[in-house]
Amino acid sequence: MAEVGLLLITDNLSPGLNRGSILRLRHQKPIHPNRTKMEKQDLPFLAATELSRLIQSKEVSPIEATEAYLDRIEQVDGKLNSFITVCRDEALQSAREAEQAIAAGQYLGPLHGVPVAVKDQFYTKGIRTTAGSTIMWDFVPDYDATVVSGLKNAGAILL
Repeated sequence: MAEVGLLLITDNLSPGLNRGSILRLRHQKPIHPNRTKMEKQDLPFLAATELSRLIQSKEVSPIEATEAYLDRIEQVDGKLNSFITVCRDEALQSAREAEQAIAAGQYLGPLHGVPVAVKDQFYTKGIRTTAGSTIMWDFVPDYDATVVSGLKNAGAILL
């Protein structure tokens, strides 16, 4: 069985959550890499390189991938508390734009259309960025951090 499909790097676990709790959040359905059609709920469990290849070859659309990741966040984040802000509308809009660009032959590279999450410490223009602090709870930066700008320029979908 595959582990939770979202790669989340945090400094510590949420209160009341231990490593045993994370193991119970396993994906219950085995993933079969030789299927002729990838099922949407399996997409968050693919390696980023495999998802990138499927998006580039148009076997999976950026919209499908983004929806799958957003669905997975909704399923497990209540227990993990890994996201402070989920940008559902913005992510879906970026996915639509990526899909149109890829269909028009304007593929930007391996991150184009791939959903990613960034730690809340990185400034994201127009999106609440708290650095995990109640002091900054309502802070909305007016520019992107360099890493966020690079991800956006590469066509990545920020969740």
